[in-house]
Amino acid sequence: MRTGDFSGRRVINDPATGQPFPGNVIPAARINPISRAIQDKYIPIPNFSSGANNFFAARSIATDIDMWTVKMDHRLSSKDSIFGRWFQSWQGDRIPCGQGLPGFGRTANRQKHSGNVTHTHLFNASNVLEARFGFDDSSQFISFENADDPTAVGLRPLDITNKAGMPRINITNYLSFGNEANWSDFIKRYTGGATMTWIRGKHNFRYGVESQVSDYNPQNALESRGVWNFTGAASGDEYADFLLSQERNKTFGAPGSGGELKMRDNLMSGFFNDDWKATQKLTINWGFVMSTTTNPPPTT
Repeated sequence: MRTGDFSGRRVINDPATGQPFPGNVIPAARINPISRAIQDKYIPIPNFSSGANNFFAARSIATDIDMWTVKMDHRLSSKDSIFGRWFQSWQGDRIPCGQGLPGFGRTANRQKHSGNVTHTHLFNASNVLEARFGFDDSSQFISFENADDPTAVGLRPLDITNKAGMPRINITNYLSFGNEANWSDFIKRYTGGATMTWIRGKHNFRYGVESQVSDYNPQNALESRGVWNFTGAASGDEYADFLLSQERNKTFGAPGSGGELKMRDNLMSGFFNDDWKATQKLTINWGFVMSTTTNPPPTT
């Protein structure tokens, strides 16, 4: 079948005439050179026999996790001290044949970077100020093992869709492989605030404010590498359609054409708290949130 010989199988029709190929064999000159190049480079030779299955491959499913944290406590003077912490983590969950065939693995990546600094100042025995700043960067994204240049097998992708890696090829009832849509989600959050403690008689007053800015940037690259579907509608056999380059349909999604959101939240909040007589308590909280969302301009 890789050479166009479908003898002993269903009848293969010539899409140009609608008549069967002589001997049910596609002439070598009619096999599309790009289809042949893709087949020879990516579709493996059968190595296994069990009913309808004729190929077997095994690779480990791995999860890699690395993380570390650093903490710091330092007394600047008798009235000032500073505390800091930084944390980083990386996690990758690898699916070796997640895109259909060996060499077409997929990894779900999660990364986190966060840190905070707190400065405490003692005015006197009754008044203490705590100022703090924090940063958090969390990201999730998919990465593909295959990053080949599609032009190496003769494909000519549009500049706007020319992403690294082979496009998705679906051959119904045979196999599917190749990259397709990519997905990512990036969140950055900045936090700043201050809390004042004032002890007076039986009262322990605590009051403060906090400001938080969050940026969200989810993105789905749609079918940015392209998807080809071969269904057998042209010749009567799905794989013959692939060899003849007679796709039923193909779709493309240009990166940035509605697949990305840029969102921001601005949060302002404050509180007042009073503990007195060890049994009574008064707490007042307030807050305000403002959200904005922007989309990139459509791409033609």
